[in-house]
Amino acid sequence: MKEFNLEEAINGKAFYLKNGYRGVIKYCVDDILTSEDRTPRFAYIGYVLDNRGFLNLSKAAWDENGITNEPRSYDAVGMVEDMLEQNTEEKMKMKPFDLKAALNGEPVKLACGRKAYILYDLSRYPELLKHANRRPLNGLVMSDCKENNCYPANWLSDGKNSFDQDNIIGMYEEPKKQISIEDLPKPFKPKLGEYYYRITSRSFYDTLDIREKEYTDPEYDDKTVNQGNAFRTREDAQKWLDFMKSKLE
Repeated sequence: MKEFNLEEAINGKAFYLKNGYRGVIKYCVDDILTSEDRTPRFAYIGYVLDNRGFLNLSKAAWDENGITNEPRSYDAVGMVEDMLEQNTEEKMKMKPFDLKAALNGEPVKLACGRKAYILYDLSRYPELLKHANRRPLNGLVMSDCKENNCYPANWLSDGKNSFDQDNIIGMYEEPKKQISIEDLPKPFKPKLGEYYYRITSRSFYDTLDIREKEYTDPEYDDKTVNQGNAFRTREDAQKWLDFMKSKLE
């Protein structure tokens, strides 16, 4: 998340609060309006919207660092980023929004990058739908704030939210863990009669595979061993194979 930026906030750009709500600054109390001829600490006056886009506080105040004189859960934690700046290529690679899968517990990804879960669909219950801002899909957004792990939200059947940054843009996939070469097992040199595992292919055009071999002929086996392609276990060889594949992605 982009950190709080006072200049952008003064120009009307919304910002996230610790409780997951959004703050908007409307004006600054100038020092010429105060009897002390100095700008008060909480000089940036605005309002707060809740997760559904409804007015939560009609008047709130922050200092230049986004700290509020309200409960600390209303402190600013970052800017609401422009969704038009999102990476189009990333969206194309993403698995499209699948409502059935989401209702079965699979997480969805929001335009702001957060993970969310759809818990239930109120479209079959008109009376309950009236209290959900006419958005039938109800669920939880996983917050970036440590103080609040999640906050409630609701969407239309196509994944639209009252805030563009909370629109569902696809299914969420956990980021792939980066493999560090320092964490990989070291190759070894086997002794005569000892078995080792190597990364090879079954044919010239085939994909890479792991095969077991006995160290019997130094003239032949050392071509593999001296290249660092001899491992004590299949698991060790698999870690190196996974590492190589990750570099090709």
